[in-house]
Amino acid sequence: MMQLEDFKVAELHIDWREPNVETVEVEGIKYDLDYEIGAHSKEPLRYRMVLTLNIEEVGTPQAEIGYTIKARLLGFFQFPESIEKAKRDTLVRVNGLNLLYSTFRGTLAGITGTFPGGAFVLPTINPQEMVARIEKKKQAALAERKSKTGATASESTKTTKA
Repeated sequence: MMQLEDFKVAELHIDWREPNVETVEVEGIKYDLDYEIGAHSKEPLRYRMVLTLNIEEVGTPQAEIGYTIKARLLGFFQFPESIEKAKRDTLVRVNGLNLLYSTFRGTLAGITGTFPGGAFVLPTINPQEMVARIEKKKQAALAERKSKTGATASESTKTTKA
């Protein structure tokens, strides 16, 4: 099966926004995830995922409270030869997202444990649903770009060569 060979944090920005009222309650988390996939140009069984996360806690009566987190993660994966390319493209999205997100989840909790708000634990996600949402957003953005430029080429969110 697919192996996570390496995991790197390419960018990490964490802010703790102090309350400016006596009582505040964190009501939820706004988050946005996106990724880019690349297959190695000379080694087709190797892939890279760049996962971008933007996370913000929101509360009342002070909306801007708690953590804001921006991260860009790099994951490097390898497949066995027995996995065909069509399956690799799907697996790297779903399993790659799951592996990077869950690995970063523990890393982030450890780092934020030293902040005034305590350890921040990313919410669990359903990787299949998240990939479907991200791919739908990518397709909509592509369709919008095509309509603005008048392009007719059928280009999707295919895996690019790294």
